[in-house]
Amino acid sequence: LTPLVVTFWLAVYHLGTPFRGFGDFWAALTAAHFLFAGFGLSLAVGLVGRALTSAAPRLVPLHAVVAWGFMLALPVLALGIDGRRSVEIVGVLMYGLLLPLHASLGLVVAARFHELSALGRALLALACLSLLVTTAFALGYGLLRHPALDLATMVKIHGTPNALLVVLGTLTAFALRR
Repeated sequence: LTPLVVTFWLAVYHLGTPFRGFGDFWAALTAAHFLFAGFGLSLAVGLVGRALTSAAPRLVPLHAVVAWGFMLALPVLALGIDGRRSVEIVGVLMYGLLLPLHASLGLVVAARFHELSALGRALLALACLSLLVTTAFALGYGLLRHPALDLATMVKIHGTPNALLVVLGTLTAFALRR
């Protein structure tokens, strides 16, 4: 589903026709957001899940719930951005529950998965702790529409840290296997 959502927002950007208040630069950023939220996060969730099988096998069933939850949360959030506020709230709440669970499982992996180098484990822990902070901002934006959390601010305090610290940090952490 991620490619369809990203393609839609890239088409909005390239056609220059705003959709639900998102046009031009913001449409391109929305495409990037769903690319990272759908694809980048899926990679991170998959890597953590594979590591859990040896680091904490009892947590694998919880991870399965988190992984399936993310697959459902993306289309719900995408439909919510289409202007259905109640659906958007459900999507935000799903991510608001699933992201901290994923971060917690990632912290378990950082503590117990000894196939990662010390630097890799530290990067994974940083990625997971960063995710907890950026999720709080996303909840503030998605649920409360707090005036201090406009889109430009969200790019700085949510989007950029998620791309660089969470997704890139997690991928780099697992690239640093012993």
